[in-house]
Amino acid sequence: MEQEGWPPHVRLLDGGTGGFHLLSLFQDYGRIVLVDATMDGAPPGTVRVLRPRFASDYPKTLSAHDIGLKDLVEAAILLGHVPRVVLVVVSVKTLPKVFTPS
Repeated sequence: MEQEGWPPHVRLLDGGTGGFHLLSLFQDYGRIVLVDATMDGAPPGTVRVLRPRFASDYPKTLSAHDIGLKDLVEAAILLGHVPRVVLVVVSVKTLPKVFTPS
């Protein structure tokens, strides 16, 4: 995606596996497009676009992230600012194992 031409007001960020470090972005922007892998039982490669308005609108389990998007949205609600979110989910069969040094 970084190789594509984007308008100056568009910022691309690899959020990794999510987490509360992304919370500041929820405070700084009025619109956010999130792309995430999900193990939702749909055939791998299935793409869905969701426009959740409340934390309860997010799928119960998007992925194996420790801090899910639903948790992030709930924290943003507590801080008083929730941007408009477009959520693009791509169904996968399994999530890749995260490298953890021993």
